[in-house]
Amino acid sequence: MDRIRSNVGSAPSYQTNFTTAAPSYTNCALATANCSVTDLAAYDVATWKNDIARVLPEGKGQVLFDGTPAVVIVTLKYDVTHSVAATKFGQDNPIPPKQISFRTVL
Repeated sequence: MDRIRSNVGSAPSYQTNFTTAAPSYTNCALATANCSVTDLAAYDVATWKNDIARVLPEGKGQVLFDGTPAVVIVTLKYDVTHSVAATKFGQDNPIPPKQISFRTVL
């Protein structure tokens, strides 16, 4: 959210869904990078999606916008079967991916 708020002029560039791969990007963290606001949005989305995939099992992220003023809905989805499968409940029941969402106004 803070990354979108700091680059609010390019907020629509942050919209991404679960099936969208991390975009290619310029590494805007480098001191020598000359990034535009669009480059910065691509960098932010790509590093966020890559971090989710690296930290959460089968992790995926989605950012959607709804209405005016812009309401941002951020959703994370990840696999919990490894932790739940060890239980009797997990062995007897299919376990859907865990999904967490939150909304805020820009």
